[in-house]
Amino acid sequence: MVDWPSTLPCQPEQGTWQEAPSPSLASFAPEAGPTIDRRRGTVFTMASGGTFLFTKAEYLVFLAWYRDDLKAGAMPFNFDHPLTGVPARWKFDPKPGWALAGVTNRKVRVAMQLRQLP
Repeated sequence: MVDWPSTLPCQPEQGTWQEAPSPSLASFAPEAGPTIDRRRGTVFTMASGGTFLFTKAEYLVFLAWYRDDLKAGAMPFNFDHPLTGVPARWKFDPKPGWALAGVTNRKVRVAMQLRQLP
């Protein structure tokens, strides 16, 4: 399993981290009465994301890690949860997993959409 690069910041910019449970219910509307709901499965995942502030050199490290080590986002990686500090497995969401959110002459903001795996 690939680890988050130790040379990159491990905390998102303050106030940018968000998370929500992934949809896990299947609903059916009968001819009469309320919907009938059931769980889709037993796996619970969280959709998470935030903006990370990199130097230009760190951004190049991130690009190489994403492209080469994660096979363009196809592979999961180890990363300590930014709120709890607990080690967890993550994967980039396929659309889009990350995007540039701003560039200055010294810093690069990268917005990431991640999925915490069980």
